[in-house]
Parts: sequence; C-alpha cells; structure tokens
Amino acid sequence: MLQSSSKSCSKCGESFVETALYCPRDGTSLIKEDTFIGKVLDSKYKIESFIGEGGMGNVYQAKHLHIGFPVAIKILHKKLLTDPTAVERFRREARSARAVNHPNAIQIMDFGITSDNILYIVMELIIGISLQKVLEKETILNAVRVIKLMRQICLALDVAHRKSIVHRDLKPDNILIINAGTFSETVKVIDFSIAKIKQTGDDPNITRDNIAVGTPQYLSPEQAQGLKELDHRADIYSLGIILYQMLTGTVPFNSKTTAMTLLQHIQAKPKAPREINPNIPIALEKVILKAIAKTPSSRQQTVLELLEELELSIPTPESFATKLDTPIIKKEVKDFSSKESKEAEIATELAIPAIKIKTTPNKTPVVKTTDNKDLFQKSGKLFNESKNNILPALQDKAKPKKGFLKRVFSWFRVILSN
Repeated sequence: MLQSSSKSCSKCGESFVETALYCPRDGTSLIKEDTFIGKVLDSKYKIESFIGEGGMGNVYQAKHLHIGFPVAIKILHKKLLTDPTAVERFRREARSARAVNHPNAIQIMDFGITSDNILYIVMELIIGISLQKVLEKETILNAVRVIKLMRQICLALDVAHRKSIVHRDLKPDNILIINAGTFSETVKVIDFSIAKIKQTGDDPNITRDNIAVGTPQYLSPEQAQGLKELDHRADIYSLGIILYQMLTGTVPFNSKTTAMTLLQHIQAKPKAPREINPNIPIALEKVILKAIAKTPSSRQQTVLELLEELELSIPTPESFATKLDTPIIKKEVKDFSSKESKEAEIATELAIPAIKIKTTPNKTPVVKTTDNKDLFQKSGKLFNESKNNILPALQDKAKPKKGFLKRVFSWFRVILSN
C-alpha cells in the first residue's frame, strides 16, 4: 500500500505527520519526505523521482515495468480525495487533455484508481522547463521568438477549441518548452485540470458559479466576474496577457490582493506595452491590446485569427530586402532597307555578331565564321538580311590570308556587273 508524503527531521532522522513544522526534540525545521519514490503504482508504474508539485497533485517520473518506457505521473493530493469537486476536476483533466491530440499539447496515456484509493494520471514525460522559468531568467524575449512560441501554443489550443474545450488556466507555468533557447525549441501546453468541456449531458459545473478559478494575473474579465458561461475567447485574453509579459517583462495587472487584481481585469486600462518596451513594433502592440480587450467581442475571435495577426505584425527579413529591377536596354535597330545604306556599313553591322570566339583553357582562341555561299545576287544587293550573312570580303578576312587574287577578282565581278 502506498502512503502519502510525511516530514522528517534532518538532524535526528525521525518522521512526523505532514502538518508538523518543527521537530519536537531539537526544534529543527522539518522537510517533506516522499514515500512514493521507489514504490510501484498499480502494479505497473515504478516511481523513480519527484518532478514538481501542482495545485492538485505532485508529478513524478516513473517507468512502465512491462514496456520499460519513461512516463510522468500526476498523483492527486490525499487531502483532496474527500472533495468530490476536486476528484471530478482531476478526472476532467485526463479526459480534456486526452481529447486534445496535438504535438504541442501534452499527451495522456492512462488514468486509474488504485485499490487503496490513489488517483493518478499517466502522461508523456517532457524534458524541458516552463515558460515561467524562461521569463525569470531572460525577462524579455525577442519578438520573433515570441511569435514562434505563440504559433505552437495557438495551434494546440485551436484543436481544443474546435472540440469545445476551454483551457481556462493558461499561464507561463502551464507552458513547457523543450530545448529552450535553441532553434528547435518546442512548446507543450499542459494542465487542463480546470478545462471545461461543453456538451449536452456533461457533468455538473465543477468550476462553480461566481467563483474565479485560475491564476488571478491571467484571468479574463468574464472569469474575474465569475460568469458561468465562458467560451474560447477567455483563453485568447489569457494569451494576450502572456504576450504582454513576454515582451515587457511584466503583467499588466498585478495588485497586492487577488480581489484588486480581478477588479483591474474588469475595469482598469492596461499600460501600453511600448511605454515599457519601445522596441515592440506598433502593429504588434495593437494585436496585444486587442487580445486583452475587456469584452470578448472586441478580441480576436479565434486563436488562428490571433496567430495570423501576430505573424503579420512584425517585419519579415524579406521585407527589408530592396527589390532591384534590372534595367532593360533596348538595342538600336538599324534600318537596312534604305538604298543609301552603304555596303561597308551593312557588312560591319552583320559581320561583328557573326564572328563567335570560343575560348578553351590554355589554348589560342578559335575563330568561327559563318559559312554561307549564296550571299549576293548579281546586282550586288543583299539576298538575305540575316545577321549570319556577311559580305565575302569580310568573311574572307576572318580566314587565314591566302587566295588574295581570288578575292580581288570577285570584287571586280561585282563592280563590272553594275
């Protein structure tokens, strides 16, 4: 039988109940010891180490004994086992996350209740850090990187919203990043513990009327007012707050008390992001402010619409490139139809392009000439205006100097025939 966590004294090693704060023998502060580690859960999952603690339960790394692959297991806090609402929320997390089948959403593999009444959810093991940890380290992220991360988040949420699943608790702690800071960083949206599935005959409203469920700094105004009917646009508001934080290093509303923070979500006007970080493009600022509008109808109506506006809000590398149009040079066309045109001019115009120089490595250029025997009629006028046809005299000049008398004789024949 598995037991819940207890506390122990680091000095004397004695164990005490979980509610104890100090060792009664020496006054040393007690530390929590986890009796789950090393145990086998439900005869198939061996718990190996502690990963973290959430509002509803602790998360452990474990190994499936029969298959051998590593998993993450969330175990509901013992103190919540007697709370039917908490138990139902835990079940709903498993159902909601299982329904969101997307690479950027955490995958649920199993859900169970042990013979000693321990509720657990088995999930894929994610080796990464939360967006919250990234922001604590880096404070403000580059706009291009922000949109790259938001793209993955929006695509995962789009799948959820199409299935009428509203996350209701989006915040940096519920966004894990694999390979953070690298070109291949990948997002995983987690913790659908208070997600609401809208469908006929669904379970009672376990989030309860007039109670704000979620993290105050990221709640939508409708959640802050405790409204019963929420839709996916509440998630868009939370994404807008996350965007604001990633680009400015702070959230727009964060009062000393939860009540005041909720009231700010309902009534207060947020400070313009560019007043905090002037490097934010104006178009991107407009997208953020639209996402955190007070009324749902004033926001983007889908996460894909939000994504499209984000991707259009920052200049792309291509937009900076100057488009160089190659000027078109029109060659002057000679009119050879005029009777006044001289044969020497015609021969020059036609002979130059007719001679093609073929160069081979380490060899003397080879001169190639056009070979056309029927260039002239007896009148001496051009028979063909093709640029490949040239006067015999110039054609012969391209050849080695031989047959001089023959060329002179051909010229006399032309002159005498006229």
